Amino acid sequence: MEMFQKDAYDLILMDIEMPIMDGIEATKAIRKIERESGKERTPVIALTAFSRNKEIEICKAVGCDEVLKKPLKKATFLAFLQEFIDSGNVTQK
Repeated sequence: MEMFQKDAYDLILMDIEMPIMDGIEATKAIRKIERESGKERTPVIALTAFSRNKEIEICKAVGCDEVLKKPLKKATFLAFLQEFIDSGNVTQK
């Protein structure tokens, strides 16, 4: 959260199962900061080992733009990322 508050990012890969503050709480906090500060919305991609629809729905409800299931293969991730960029969700700089 400290890094997000200090700098702008093109994309955030959010691990849902983190110690101290999990990815759900962190995403909620990011969206709150964006709303309150007028900061541009940063795409958040959730990374989770859970594949149940309930967990995916929760990730989307708190503001994650997409959800990827772990383990994640490099080729799968790169293909997803290219498609995500091509769809206009991330601005290349």
